[in-house]
Amino acid sequence: MAAGAASGSDGGGPGDLGVAPSQDVELRAVLEKVGGGPDGRDVMTALSNKALISPDGKYGMLETFLTSVRRSGVKNFFLIALDDHTAGAMRAIDVPYWQAPVVKTTGGDDNHGISAKKYKLLLEILSLGYNVLLSDADVVVLRDPFPDLFRDADVEGMTDAEDARKAMGETIVEDDPKMGWSRYAYTNRIWAMNSGLFYIRSNARTVQLMKNIHARLVREKAWDQSVFNEELVRPSYGKKHVSPMCSLRVAELHTFANSKFVWKGVHKARDSVSGKLRRVPENPAMVHVNFHPDKWDRMKSLVEYYVDGKAHALEKYPVGSCENAPDC
Repeated sequence: MAAGAASGSDGGGPGDLGVAPSQDVELRAVLEKVGGGPDGRDVMTALSNKALISPDGKYGMLETFLTSVRRSGVKNFFLIALDDHTAGAMRAIDVPYWQAPVVKTTGGDDNHGISAKKYKLLLEILSLGYNVLLSDADVVVLRDPFPDLFRDADVEGMTDAEDARKAMGETIVEDDPKMGWSRYAYTNRIWAMNSGLFYIRSNARTVQLMKNIHARLVREKAWDQSVFNEELVRPSYGKKHVSPMCSLRVAELHTFANSKFVWKGVHKARDSVSGKLRRVPENPAMVHVNFHPDKWDRMKSLVEYYVDGKAHALEKYPVGSCENAPDC
């Protein structure tokens, strides 16, 4: 459990962020309704279109996600609805929502294309001084994640690494024998920060980060997670790349878990008879099924495993995307 530092912006209001506060009346209303945390400025959100839920809100991957949010006890949540269908579903099941304006990028309507829209929408929220825990819909929430946030960095997010050593960064040595005495060059590598599960504080740096990412996704046909990492992690260099200088915290793998970590490590570390953990200290707050294509099925099995106590619920799946990987 993290001992949280002060949350919120760097002491200034929306007018100090270098961008005009959003004028969207509906967004302001939902933020004021659901805002929570130490100063009422923490919110959790996800965005979705009609592909993930039925019109009555009772069926679909998004329903599984929303049910897990409710079960976890999170109160300061709202959904960003990308169409009338999804907005209607939220009304039917009484979930707070904001029906977002149309956001144009170079992406389409697939998962990556939908994901690319969120940076402009996050910019709207950040501009009003709210801190955001952004989640994709292929996530299972097992407990309220907010108490586990450290809140000592601009961006605190899930890693795509599978173990703590890779998550915290590795020293990589490149050998260039032709250089003789200076043949060894040292560099550092961190694994990608996942763009589908991160907490971002409202301040001028993060506003600039969202502006940079969105601007690139409007003009470039690129994977939004790659752009997210490039703008977040790369230092300023030359005239073409100026970093917003955001500070970064890699979230604890045992708390904000990716599905590679779970299927390759956690459930393999359990006793085959009792199902009890042998070396993992506690259940995660959130699990993101980002490494596997059968997302919804695995989400439901995660609920069976962690919530219903079915010790073997995860074992019916291969570690990777098929039994004979890479020959899937």
